[in-house]
Amino acid sequence: MATLAENRRARADFRLVETFEAGLVLRGFETKAVKRGKAALAGSRVIIRGGEAFLVGADIPPYQPGNTP
Repeated sequence: MATLAENRRARADFRLVETFEAGLVLRGFETKAVKRGKAALAGSRVIIRGGEAFLVGADIPPYQPGNTP
């Protein structure tokens, strides 16, 4: 599957010792926004709790085509 969002600056600012590939569960409006390139991962991080990974601090704005009601 294609990568839809990536934090490129993390590779420049930090020394990455290990990398992981993961997927996200998104709702309909979030999926459309990410596919349109609106996801921002700058400043986000992943925390591990109870064997699950959680993305914290990412910005995925709601999909609003033409801002119609």
